[in-house]
Amino acid sequence: MRRAALASAMLGILSACALDPETVGAVSGTGTSGTGEPSSDGASTLGGLDTTSGASSEGADDDSAGTATATVVNVHLTATAEPWKHNDGLAGQTPHGAVTGIRSLTLLDTGGRLDPLVVFDLGTEHVAAPQDPGSDTVVATVPVSGLVLGAYDRARVGVSFIQFSVMATAHLDPLQQMGPLEAVYVLADDTMFDGAVRQLGWSRFTFGSVAINNPVEIPAPPRGSPFDLIEVDGASFLEFDVSLLVDPSIDNDVNVTLQLNVHESFRWQDIERMGDEDAFDITPTTFEPVLRVGANDYSLTFD
Repeated sequence: MRRAALASAMLGILSACALDPETVGAVSGTGTSGTGEPSSDGASTLGGLDTTSGASSEGADDDSAGTATATVVNVHLTATAEPWKHNDGLAGQTPHGAVTGIRSLTLLDTGGRLDPLVVFDLGTEHVAAPQDPGSDTVVATVPVSGLVLGAYDRARVGVSFIQFSVMATAHLDPLQQMGPLEAVYVLADDTMFDGAVRQLGWSRFTFGSVAINNPVEIPAPPRGSPFDLIEVDGASFLEFDVSLLVDPSIDNDVNVTLQLNVHESFRWQDIERMGDEDAFDITPTTFEPVLRVGANDYSLTFD
């Protein structure tokens, strides 16, 4: 199983599929404009584009290009643990200490009318973005003068690593001990992590301060996950659906926030003989089967 499958824990940062427009909000068809009001065609506005015609906002004057250089888009990544209804019959836990390394953001037009729009690209560097509930990280501040007028329906996020912990019970007959199980996966070549340059596929698992040689197997994103994971030339990318109309002529700053729901998003099959159903049970050689890791849902908002 490929290590990169754990990237679905971001956002899923970051768990693309067609999402239910009644539950996903701006991302899947009840989009908001830069003022927070619903746009008439379901698209969201990154910077004041007229959402009904595809033209730039009314009232933009001739010198708008001159003021755009001082106008920026702040890209936020946040997380919430608002209760989510799980219907999978699995045990669950909300991960803690979750962090994802964010390298880039590119907007795509899957219809092929527009070239990919690179919103930002940090190369082999990254921003370490926490995904604990309540976190809010600005992963990039981008001048709108570098954006291109157009409509985009897909986002691609470059990721360098994923890290998270869950509480586990280690069964060391006749003793049992509860503590944090931490997992780290590197998802891109030339990633600086923990003071050293790591390559795609490097991983580390620890229970408390003890290294684990038999790592937890993390499943690929299941059908219905809001993210697709792609590996290209030693790099990993998460893709998901958006509905964005970009207008670089605006003269007001915009905050774009991608929020992940991570409520009990670490999902496993409880094995009664191994221990308490509320604990993720491990032994020196086995683990309860992990069947799903990743965000339950996401939303994209603008203000």
